[in-house]
Amino acid sequence: MNEFLFSRYPQNMCFFCGAAGPETAMQVTLKNERKINYTKDQIKVKGRLKVVKDEPGGLIYFLEDAEVIKT
Repeated sequence: MNEFLFSRYPQNMCFFCGAAGPETAMQVTLKNERKINYTKDQIKVKGRLKVVKDEPGGLIYFLEDAEVIKT
């Protein structure tokens, strides 16, 4: 996958389930359509941060052109 949701909390505590707010998650799009396999392990990514201020019901943070720097 080259697009995924990066969360501070485990899946059972995500804001979609009501246990946290949208500030705890970020949509990540990998650079040059690179792919990464799903993992429950911690990873590090870097990229260009985009903050959306006028979307009250959706995600606030987007990381674009991201690269995985540690798996």
